[in-house]
Parts: sequence; C-alpha cells; structure tokens
Amino acid sequence: MRYERMSVEAAQGYIELGLFQEAWEAIEELDTDERMTPLAIHIRLHCAIHFEKWDMTETLAALLTHGDEEDRLVAANTFKMLAVIACRLGDTQRARSCVTTAIEAYPDIRIEIIEDELLSEHLL
Repeated sequence: MRYERMSVEAAQGYIELGLFQEAWEAIEELDTDERMTPLAIHIRLHCAIHFEKWDMTETLAALLTHGDEEDRLVAANTFKMLAVIACRLGDTQRARSCVTTAIEAYPDIRIEIIEDELLSEHLL
C-alpha cells in the first residue's frame, strides 16, 4: 500500500463531513507553505471555532485580515463573533479590541455591529 500525503482538498472534505479533528490533522500534515494558504487558514479557522480555541481563532482570523475581500469578510465576522463571546464573558476590553479589528478588516461590518443588541448594549 502506498502512503498518500494529505491535501488541502482532503481537509476541506473532512470539514464538509463535520470531521474537524481529521481536518485539523490533515492540515498539520501539509508543508508549511501549504498550511499558510488562505484555504488552509479557512479550514483551520473552522476547526478552531468548533473546538472553541478562541486564542487560535483570533490568530487565524488576524491572518485573513490582509487577504482578499472574502478573507477580510470572514475575518471581520470572526472578530465580531469573538467580541460577542468576550461580552458574554464580561471582558469588555477584549470585545472592544475585537470590534476594532473587525471594522479595520471590513468597514461595512460596522452596521451589523451597531445593530447587534449585545454588542451595542455593552460597547456603545
């Protein structure tokens, strides 16, 4: 039997099946350059969110803030989600930082943030 190296596409397939651990492991097997592609970062981001690894989620989202429009939108939505989590945990300072980063990544998300009841109650 011949050993086949994992691919980003295989990791994507695992995500689609809800197999987050397998997706994470598949990405970890890739070369460093492949692990840093936008698709691989998106996959790792899905996994980190699923595992509730918020520091890793923040780190991965930060990498996407410098990408194309879709990457920046994903980053902004992720930072908005992290802001909501921080509010629920009573960490207003972290929530403010996440909101700032979300708006810097994708300015149009400002409207969604203003309309979010929890965020507007705690931050505005």
